[in-house]
Amino acid sequence: MQKHQATKFNFKSFIQLINQIHPRYWQLICGFLLGVLATGMQLAVPMFAKTIINSIGHAINHGLVAGVIGLFLASTLIGAASGSILGFFGDDGSSTSSEPGSGKKS
Repeated sequence: MQKHQATKFNFKSFIQLINQIHPRYWQLICGFLLGVLATGMQLAVPMFAKTIINSIGHAINHGLVAGVIGLFLASTLIGAASGSILGFFGDDGSSTSSEPGSGKKS
């Protein structure tokens, strides 16, 4: 039975690998920014929901309810777009690194 040795992460080698496959950085940046936006929106939903819950028994602000629902749906769609873009970024990087002549050692 072989014993697997743990190796330390080498940041310099990691950056060299990324530069070697020439990824589409716009996908990484766009996916990251959309993810941050979606996360912020998802954090705002409970704050607005608290206001709605506290107003039960009084007049419910239908505009606020519609806004919370819209915010939730928008954050879900933006989060899905972020995940898709980052997935495309990863797939492109992994397919590029496995192409012949990419410099990847098998």
